[in-house]
Amino acid sequence: MFPATVSRINGKARAGFVLLTIFVFVCIAAAQQETEYLQSPAIPSDGTIEVYYDYIDDGVLSGGEVEVEIPSFSAVQALSETPSYNAYTLINNGPSDNRVDLVFVGDGYTAAQIGLYAQHVQTIVTGLFQESPLDRYASFFNVHVVEVISNQSGVDEVDNGIYRDTALDMAFVNDRQLNVDSTKASLAAGNAPGTDVVIALANSTRYGGSGYSRMCVVSGGNASTVELALHEFGHAFAGLADEYYSLDGSRYDGEEPTQPNVSTYTAAQQTTQKVKWYRWLSQTGVSTYEGAKKMQYGIYRPVGTTKMQTLGYPYGPVNSEQFVFKIYAGVSPIDDVIPAPNSTVSAGTVFTVSCQSPVPDTLAVSWQIDGVTVAGATGRSFCPADVADSLIPNTRQTLEVIVADKTTLVRNEDERAISMSDRQQWQLWTASADVASSGAVGIGELSGMAASWLTDDPVYDIVPDGGDGIVDLRDFSSWAAAWNDRLVLQPDGAVDAYDLIRMAASWLTDDPACDIAPAGGDGKVNMQDFAVLADQWTGM
Repeated sequence: MFPATVSRINGKARAGFVLLTIFVFVCIAAAQQETEYLQSPAIPSDGTIEVYYDYIDDGVLSGGEVEVEIPSFSAVQALSETPSYNAYTLINNGPSDNRVDLVFVGDGYTAAQIGLYAQHVQTIVTGLFQESPLDRYASFFNVHVVEVISNQSGVDEVDNGIYRDTALDMAFVNDRQLNVDSTKASLAAGNAPGTDVVIALANSTRYGGSGYSRMCVVSGGNASTVELALHEFGHAFAGLADEYYSLDGSRYDGEEPTQPNVSTYTAAQQTTQKVKWYRWLSQTGVSTYEGAKKMQYGIYRPVGTTKMQTLGYPYGPVNSEQFVFKIYAGVSPIDDVIPAPNSTVSAGTVFTVSCQSPVPDTLAVSWQIDGVTVAGATGRSFCPADVADSLIPNTRQTLEVIVADKTTLVRNEDERAISMSDRQQWQLWTASADVASSGAVGIGELSGMAASWLTDDPVYDIVPDGGDGIVDLRDFSSWAAAWNDRLVLQPDGAVDAYDLIRMAASWLTDDPACDIAPAGGDGKVNMQDFAVLADQWTGM
């Protein structure tokens, strides 16, 4: 999902990405009266965006674009009457906070036609996720369907003088333009559990569509619906411009476009300045082909023909890369990790990362200890204890897992590093009773621990992993269990450290050799036995 500020699972800030869930009411009619007819109630504006409208003209894809105002998000949220519609999840691939939530809303479908609406939705969903690169990343999407009920079937056809009572006020304002009241569409989409991008369907067989930020509008029953939806999705989701042009001698004389798939720069200029699709110019078929954004000259597109120019063609490599970037703008390749990140954990723990994988799986996993990559550790589970040479006893070390998508659909390595990778980390603790670093656990450790008793000395505060802020019996027991100097005690005529160690190693057990109090023992080595040992202590 695309929150107002996208935050990766590791808390890394993703500043400035604003979810546009409030959609502009697009009216691109030429006549002023048509504009007035379709206009929503006035609400504060947050700026303008480019809106694309597309149609078939003598069998050729054509259209245009216009700048429209963006309604204020807060103003729309404040609307008191939010309609309630039944909604269901058609495809559930995981939690909304780490998926792209695609929401369908319909207009001109009566209660009796909800089955027809469902068929139209399924047709588009099937076609959408059969198209590359969306087919590879289908599992990154959830699909929700809002059953918007209209009083009458069909949508307005202003050009034919036909007006219908529908929920979202969709209208063909002429034979080329299909519009929707996007405020109403946005509010309807709010019935879904999450909203990142919306496809609004008109109950019509007429050809028509438009695309703008995070929303596209198409006729649900037209024979070209799937291809048109894919084209409009390129506008609405990937931020792509139209690549078609008119054979009318027109010349583009504007500034360098912001869209990634059109440019005023030639291939040589792109290579020199390292801009736009210069990274792709070495691939066969990619160059700077003149003609785009309806203009015949002065502006270039990356491939001779793509779906952004002619329906039925693939998106092409430059456009496909943009889809991947947009998907990862709202989805982290890491779904979850075990144990919880940023915690202090024993080096003997098995760490696991759960990933959201494309098909084919192009995710690469690596594990690092203190910034050094562990050779051969490329699986989704890892136990640091298996690489003991990398561990430092009684010292906090940083363990990190890094997951990155290495797909060849992307050539912008800077963007790959920013948006297509994620990492989680923990603090490792490898406890050792050999705190005196003598190679053996013995008298040296006993003396140091005694001097640090009931303090927070981190050298001797070794239990639990990472310590608990005090040197106490738990630390002593761990040290005693690792005693190396004399594991088998022999009678030596003195009550000394060896007896103390033996008792510590048997603490809270029923060891009869150490269960000496009361007389005959009580089934447990405890403070009563320790008191007897202390009373008879003769020294080290």
